Amino acid sequence: MNSYKKLIFITCLTFCSLGCCGTDLHNFTILVQCIDELSLNSSGSINLTVNQAMAGSEPQSAEDSTSYNITTNQDNMKITGRLSDSIPAGSFLETSLEAPSGASSTGYQSLSTTDVNLVTAISEVAETNLPLNLRYTSKVSAGTSRITRDIIFTLQAE
Repeated sequence: MNSYKKLIFITCLTFCSLGCCGTDLHNFTILVQCIDELSLNSSGSINLTVNQAMAGSEPQSAEDSTSYNITTNQDNMKITGRLSDSIPAGSFLETSLEAPSGASSTGYQSLSTTDVNLVTAISEVAETNLPLNLRYTSKVSAGTSRITRDIIFTLQAE
């Protein structure tokens, strides 16, 4: 009986090697699309209040910080920033983002309604809780005001 089982097994192997076995070929495509995600870890508005100055000096800057997360599977990306609307003359809003691994931060940059580079040379990275700093300076000539603006951060190709 053992010899009989061996003969059947050898016969099956022979037919399979000659292409006589039942096989099926399925062609499939794998597509990995561009992934570019950027998010802030702020639970709401960031409030910057300028309310102190030394007598005879311009007001002191107001500063705050939060963090951001980034994921991209592309090379040569950058983060830009701009304001949704202008701020009063004599006022300056600056921001600085720590760069993810392998990228370069441009340090504190003054924001306006035109895009400015904040982080460059970003390539294939997924990192969380990277520091993002904000600094608002208002000269006495700007007077008093209460404004709300959006900062638009964009992850895009260089």
